[in-house]
Amino acid sequence: MTAQVVGSDSWFWKSLLSWRAVISMGLCKLIKSGTNTRVWYDPWIPLQDGTVDNILKIQLLDSSREDRWVWTLSTSRDFSVKIAYHVLNSSAAVPSNSAPLVGNQWNQIWKMDIHARLQLLLWKVAWNILPTRDRLSSVLHMLEDQQSCPLCNGGSESIIHLMIGCLVSFLVWSTSRWHLNSLNFVSRGVVGWVKIILNPQLIGISKEDCHEFCLLAMVSLDSIWRYRNDVIHGMPVRAWRLPRFEASLFLVHWVPPPPISIKVNFDTAMGHEVTSAVAIARSSSGEIVFASVCTSARVDATVGEATALRLGVQRCLELQVHDVEFEGDALIVVNAVARPELVSNWAIENLIEDTRIKLNGIQNGVL
Repeated sequence: MTAQVVGSDSWFWKSLLSWRAVISMGLCKLIKSGTNTRVWYDPWIPLQDGTVDNILKIQLLDSSREDRWVWTLSTSRDFSVKIAYHVLNSSAAVPSNSAPLVGNQWNQIWKMDIHARLQLLLWKVAWNILPTRDRLSSVLHMLEDQQSCPLCNGGSESIIHLMIGCLVSFLVWSTSRWHLNSLNFVSRGVVGWVKIILNPQLIGISKEDCHEFCLLAMVSLDSIWRYRNDVIHGMPVRAWRLPRFEASLFLVHWVPPPPISIKVNFDTAMGHEVTSAVAIARSSSGEIVFASVCTSARVDATVGEATALRLGVQRCLELQVHDVEFEGDALIVVNAVARPELVSNWAIENLIEDTRIKLNGIQNGVL
């Protein structure tokens, strides 16, 4: 990336070097052990608010694992000419009133297997034309406290806030089967989240779960928008009831493993300032073999789940147990262990890699 062009260079080499600007858009060093990264020169972490905290949260592997170059604009982490072409087109100068999505993405909205009313809602969201308080304040004189979210009073009411930044939407996603920390996606903006709804695989959702993910995204947004309108217009409202989730929390029975086997259940608990990863192993008779807890500064819920799984695997290795069944409800983590190429959350990549290596050391260890 630092090579200089000289007059005697071939046209091929000059053409190759001309792509450096495009490559550098997504070039990044993925930290494994941290031993072969030039921290002052190599791009390896975005410089923004909370940078120090982000650095401290990086899960380092042992020194035998070298840091490697990746391209962040591709889900496979590899440079792609096709994606680079689209990046160049999308980053070209366009009028400020141009469409936020390209043609095939608009078609995706109308082809979604959801009610037409929800399709229209997503279309309005993509165009950012819902009458939220932040939009109204641009044409009406509104005091600052009149622009806050009526549901959580936690910030200015915008579409992206209602979709994934509000406490209500945060609870919906954090208690979903994917345990998403929706706040991590606020920086992507409205269009970024719409693209995720259209293609959930961008954030590691399996192909089989894409429809359910889209359905939850749209039904929750529709419900939040109606709930918000009822609150603003003084309509009688009731606290949300989620009977299906309540049933899953209180009526699920633990299923024992086969005889002579043990089952390790892993999960995470999120506090205001800390995250606890928990792994509990039981025999087929229900007797507790071990219970391990690891507490750290608050991290993403998915990171907590991945940490809990690695904690359980590590403990099994230490006790030299075999015939182990690992069970958890974080599908992103489970799918990532089964298919590491699906990992889209960089915060768990090292955890997943380390877990896979350790899992190979357990005889008859299954997830």
